[in-house]
Amino acid sequence: MANGQTPQQLTQNELAFLKAKVDRVILLLDASVMPPEVKTAWLTLLPHMTLEQVDRLIALTEEEVELAFKAAKKHPEDEEFILKLKAAKNRYEAKVAEADKHALAQLQKINDALAQYAS
Repeated sequence: MANGQTPQQLTQNELAFLKAKVDRVILLLDASVMPPEVKTAWLTLLPHMTLEQVDRLIALTEEEVELAFKAAKKHPEDEEFILKLKAAKNRYEAKVAEADKHALAQLQKINDALAQYAS
């Protein structure tokens, strides 16, 4: 957890941020060409990882997916894989947009609350 906090001590924004990171890892692992047992191992380790470790996993998995996508483009017979990557990318972008919308709504609530106290 962020700074050793329990889930009950995290703010809504921090929880939304963590959820977005976890969703990103899951989508990247879904799109990955890693064997299923390796994906399962990463998911098992995820709750025990620090945010820095999660960020490194995201970066490595993004690179792996990008390299696999480039390799798949060279082989038209891998069209199913390309479609899977595109679908995963679309799901990820939708989740990020949803998380951004939620974070902005939370910030607006905080601004509204601050405005009431300033009055």
